[in-house]
Amino acid sequence: MILAENIYALLDLTCLKDEVIPEDIEKLAVLAQEWQVAAVCVWPKHLAWLPKDLNIQKASVVNFPHGQQPLEVTLQEIKDILKDFPHTEIDYVFDYTSYLKGDTQKAIDDCAQIANFCHQHQAKLKVIVETGAFPDTQTIYQAAKSIIDTGADMLKTSTGKIAQGASLEAVEAFCQAIQSEQKHCGIKVSGGIRTMKQAKAYLELIHTYLPHLQEIRLGCSQLVNDL
Repeated sequence: MILAENIYALLDLTCLKDEVIPEDIEKLAVLAQEWQVAAVCVWPKHLAWLPKDLNIQKASVVNFPHGQQPLEVTLQEIKDILKDFPHTEIDYVFDYTSYLKGDTQKAIDDCAQIANFCHQHQAKLKVIVETGAFPDTQTIYQAAKSIIDTGADMLKTSTGKIAQGASLEAVEAFCQAIQSEQKHCGIKVSGGIRTMKQAKAYLELIHTYLPHLQEIRLGCSQLVNDL
């Protein structure tokens, strides 16, 4: 049975609104500490707003939300984050636009360089695939396999910034890709998860395919209201 207290430990408690004030980050930190979530995920410029004594893992986003920055800009973003906040987890938006337009090698090569840079600096990399932009699950599956091969630590569904967020079909494609590649890679489900019922459905699906998968996260800012 999946209990609310078990879900707390999987949460990436997130605040990626367009307009954020210090009080938003303070509230996030209080909830994160109270519930002992997996991580707090905020814009890079807001990492400094988190309390210095917060003993919760930090995460931040790069190449966000459209995934179309030059590679050099994204690498510099990561470098700046890790210089000031070592071991921060990096949620990187895959260049899905180039990938879907047929420039698959460019998108994959960029992702591989990002993965290599993160690992050189002992930072976990979650790759945001933006599955809602993909035409079908087969395309998600193929992209996920290639992203796993770059060394990504986790596949993440969505930025939460386009209409279609996570879906069971997309997460199933992730699971199948991880099975196929037989490499260690986790899954982060994000984008539109608002209820305990939804969270349980995703967790049950993942456990059906990958019963021993340890790295599972739920990215949310709203699910907590239902726990």
